[in-house]
Amino acid sequence: MEFTITEKCFKLNGEDFFLYSAEMQYFRIKKEYWQLHILKIKEAGCNAICSYIPWDWHEVAEGEFDFNGRTVAERDLEGWLDLCQKNGLYIIVKPGPYILAEYTGAGIPIWFINKYREMCEVKNTNGEPGQLGIMSFLHPIFLDSTKKWYSRVMPIIKKRQISDGGNIIMMQVCNEVGLFTWLSKQADYSSHCVSMFTDFVASKYKDIEKLNDIYHTEYKNFSEVMPPSDKVFEYSCRVEVARDIDWHEFWRKYYIEYLKLLMNEIKQNEINLQFYHNLPGWIYGSGWEFPVNITMYNELREDYPNIILGVDHIPENVSYRNLHDDMIINEIVWAQQGGRGPLFAAEFQAGSREYCVVTFPTEMDLFYKASIANGLVGWNYYMFSSGKNPRTKGYFGPTFYWFTPLDEKAQEGSLYPVVKKIGKFIKLFGKDIVKVEKKSEICVLFYQRYYATELVKKITKEKTDIDFDPVEIRKAAYFDGLLKVLQILNIDFHILDIEVCSNEELKKYKQVWMFSCDFMDKESQQKLVAYAKQGGNLVVFPTLPKYDLAMKPCPIIRDTLNILSEKVVVLDAPKVDVFDNIDIAVSTPVVIYNFEDKKNIEVVLQTDEGEICGFKSKVGNGIILTMGAYFGYSIEEHNKAYWDIIISLGVSTKLADREKERLIVKQRFNDDFSILFVGNYYNEIEMDNIYYTHPVTSKKITISLGNEKLCMPPVYGFLSPINKKLIHGLYLMHITSDITSIDITDKEILFKICGNKLLTGEIAFWGENIKYIEEIYIDNDKLALNKKDELIFVNYNHNQVEQTIIVKMKK
Repeated sequence: MEFTITEKCFKLNGEDFFLYSAEMQYFRIKKEYWQLHILKIKEAGCNAICSYIPWDWHEVAEGEFDFNGRTVAERDLEGWLDLCQKNGLYIIVKPGPYILAEYTGAGIPIWFINKYREMCEVKNTNGEPGQLGIMSFLHPIFLDSTKKWYSRVMPIIKKRQISDGGNIIMMQVCNEVGLFTWLSKQADYSSHCVSMFTDFVASKYKDIEKLNDIYHTEYKNFSEVMPPSDKVFEYSCRVEVARDIDWHEFWRKYYIEYLKLLMNEIKQNEINLQFYHNLPGWIYGSGWEFPVNITMYNELREDYPNIILGVDHIPENVSYRNLHDDMIINEIVWAQQGGRGPLFAAEFQAGSREYCVVTFPTEMDLFYKASIANGLVGWNYYMFSSGKNPRTKGYFGPTFYWFTPLDEKAQEGSLYPVVKKIGKFIKLFGKDIVKVEKKSEICVLFYQRYYATELVKKITKEKTDIDFDPVEIRKAAYFDGLLKVLQILNIDFHILDIEVCSNEELKKYKQVWMFSCDFMDKESQQKLVAYAKQGGNLVVFPTLPKYDLAMKPCPIIRDTLNILSEKVVVLDAPKVDVFDNIDIAVSTPVVIYNFEDKKNIEVVLQTDEGEICGFKSKVGNGIILTMGAYFGYSIEEHNKAYWDIIISLGVSTKLADREKERLIVKQRFNDDFSILFVGNYYNEIEMDNIYYTHPVTSKKITISLGNEKLCMPPVYGFLSPINKKLIHGLYLMHITSDITSIDITDKEILFKICGNKLLTGEIAFWGENIKYIEEIYIDNDKLALNKKDELIFVNYNHNQVEQTIIVKMKK
């Protein structure tokens, strides 16, 4: 048996596999309830179960281990693993050393912290604790103790891994290692870290004079080089920005070195499981900071291309405010993985870790369906089972997670029916879902340098000559600006990493958008210009880069456009005209461009005084459109302005869409099959016409076919298989209900379905053999057969419970 990955999905024994996992932390649940939890998890349709294995929990004192419940019943790790296998569930293990999980000491043994804190704890420049209780990852004492922990826990895992006949299929390597620095804004200045930084700059620059030229220093050798201070909160000059870029680059190498050491040690213990590492980043229902954490692992793919990044999807309350976040996060993770490996949500919200943050099943149902539409091919419900912390082990108190599918005694919560329903859908269509892909003519580029900022200081124009600070504007201009507007406009797009993608990859797209600040490396600027010269349509906003990463002059894009001069102005409540969109509010500052000859440009943005702050210019065989201002999504007219810019550069008709702006409609394709998602994030009923593209004929098909607008309930969505083959010559074209089973015999096809009573019920069929459909019933009620454009369809009412649609076939 084997469990592997491809570029797109998981494989189990050679077959495509949707990983549908549930987090049940055995150490937080009384052993007497283990079996009941496992049975309920299996009943919900999950094919895997997941848990941390806390080092602190099992090494009860230095050198004293308990893996069989000798001291406490809930320490019987071996018994729990065997019970999961006995019940036919695959297993994902997370043996740390760090687990976090609101566990005291983040999973590091208290005896270790007490004994070695002074030597191993993260330090600031004063030699004081920098991150309370957090150990310096590469400290020799910490690494040596971690190896000893691995030497005891790995043999237990090895004999149960799938290649050795067991059910363990995957392992998380540590957990969210960059989280501590990101949250505390404090780097580690332990002596060994400073020494490693010195080695890093020596390796990067090789010649001390080259470093001095960039840093404006007079170091005589690399041993004198010190990292940026943690006592300064504002850059005093531009060269300090360059030095800080090196500091962040060092930490990315540091994290990767730590993870590499762990993976090598794991392999030394004869473990050959699929690895992943988890990424945090949601903050109070928003994921706009998530890319900061993603950039911490950008070098991992180079040495370990088979490790995947586990997405942490915790939106708390799903609404119109954050409807775009999960899609953007998925796309950026995909970009950072270099398009290698499946998109997997390692912590996929089910419940809440805060009792004051209530999650509702209707919101989670919408989120789960949207996640499939946004590319996930596997997830682990976190938490599926609530739990109670062993005494003194809970960081925030006795209870761990509320509003979960199961409580600590395996009693079902209101979310349980939702995950069970989704489980049935995945069982039916999982192998199809993992193959579908988004089609897009638009690419938005991600530049990780603008997010490598967990330790960044404040940039001021006066001291650095930098007008656009990425930390200050990336949320409004990029994450909640361009990317959200594209989602609201229902425009599909891909995200690529500008530093990784090739010219050939860029050429596949009709339009490429680049969020740009004052600095960008030379190679990326050249790549953008080359894309345009080869016939591409490039949009750069809100400014053109003028420096490279060493903060040396590097205005490659600007020079290509033959701009005579430019000025950056700070205005009070600035407004511009975007084509014929008048008085569009933009953020300050605004870049004003001057040209010696305006004949070669087309004005796109201008102030009310006629000054040019955005223009299109022919470059080679393509076009560069420059916007010297940015606007997000705060007024209705912003959407129209973005749309006019997009269509001015040429886009095809959308493959799936709606007439009004309120609903989100997405379609993903694979040869002759696709998945359609329709979601209403508004907390009110929406009536609209929906259309999608037939994956075979490319014809546009409308929902509902009965010529009435589709009625979508508040905060609700549905997923429909499109053109799913049922029997020879007969295909399920679409359905607005949630399908939970399909049973096909010679005489009839039986669908088990459910749906919101406010939702218009419709099922449609296509194919040469629709002529053999004789009658269609819902439960015992015969439905009127309708025909439209080669389709047969019926309409019906939902009644909030499971219903049966019976399609009777002629002989």
